[in-house]
Amino acid sequence: MYTEAYRDKAGGSIIRVVTSESSDVSLTRVFDWTDGIVDHYYFKLASDLQGQSTATRLNKVMFEQYRRSGLTAVTVHADIDIGGYTWASAGFGWDTRYRLTPAQQVMDLLPRFERAARNDDERMLVATLQDRLANGDVPTPGQLADLGHTVGVSDWLGKRAMLGSDWHGRMDL
Repeated sequence: MYTEAYRDKAGGSIIRVVTSESSDVSLTRVFDWTDGIVDHYYFKLASDLQGQSTATRLNKVMFEQYRRSGLTAVTVHADIDIGGYTWASAGFGWDTRYRLTPAQQVMDLLPRFERAARNDDERMLVATLQDRLANGDVPTPGQLADLGHTVGVSDWLGKRAMLGSDWHGRMDL
């Protein structure tokens, strides 16, 4: 593990913490103390640790420590494997500081939903999603991840579309 500290262009302090790539858990966190934000820049969990709530438990401890340290928000760029679905399911909203608006981010994700739809019911859900956007109703990442979900089912439209998706999220602490 290594840590590096530097100043951003505005003179604020930024600390970057990186773990070893060879460990079971590899992560990079970038702390911006000026804005009170920690960016969950990178996270990789060994496959034998996945699906056991390991990441959920780790994030719970980390988020509590962030609060105690005076940080006010966590940001993510969900873009690797399961991150798009996982961060959405964890309750992250859209990061409005990102160059695209939340509506634009959803528009960018629409083709994934169109490709993931497997039947007429799912295509109807995509059409309803498009109507919502046309009426200015922008769903949260979590609502997108839940689209088409029913209890007891392990595969649904929102999950398929959000797995591997690329979007920018934020959770206020």
